Amino acid sequence: KIQMLAMIILTLTETPVFFALIIALFMRNNLSAFLTLAQGIKMLGVGFLMGLVAVGPCIGQILFAEQSCLAVGVNRKAYNKLFTFSVLTEALIETPILLAFVLAVFILIKDFSLSPLLSFAVFLSSSLVASIGALGAGFGLGYIGGQSAQKIASNPEQYPAILQTSILSSIFVETTNIFCFFVAVLILINASKI
Repeated sequence: KIQMLAMIILTLTETPVFFALIIALFMRNNLSAFLTLAQGIKMLGVGFLMGLVAVGPCIGQILFAEQSCLAVGVNRKAYNKLFTFSVLTEALIETPILLAFVLAVFILIKDFSLSPLLSFAVFLSSSLVASIGALGAGFGLGYIGGQSAQKIASNPEQYPAILQTSILSSIFVETTNIFCFFVAVLILINASKI
């Protein structure tokens, strides 16, 4: 049971790679010999964004996977509850990556008419804001999920209350990521008006 749970959780951990591959293929198809310096900086910013945003959720998923698998070892009878909880928690931990993917697509399809120096400032700052939000959210969501998995293993009869508390806590943690996402979008929207 632990092996099955670990395989599913670790498969979900590959999501950042999948989204990064889609962005990389899109970038590759849009490269040309006539790329301006500002366009190159935009591409660099998108790569920087996808790479940094993946760090927090990946570490959060690893923290959660460890605790979830340990919880199954503690109480194998709680496996079905832990399995459902694990898939739900992994999906919550993935949300920073989904938001970064949307932001990367926005940057790639939007035509910015910026100088190279302004391009560097805009794309670096928006990438950093989104990445810092994802880093904190990824760690926090992984920690909350891991602690909740341990509580489910020790008190399976309290599963509904633990699930509810965990989701509510995760929503509060996720707001940091969402606020950072909106700040990054505002930076990009204001830059496009220049």
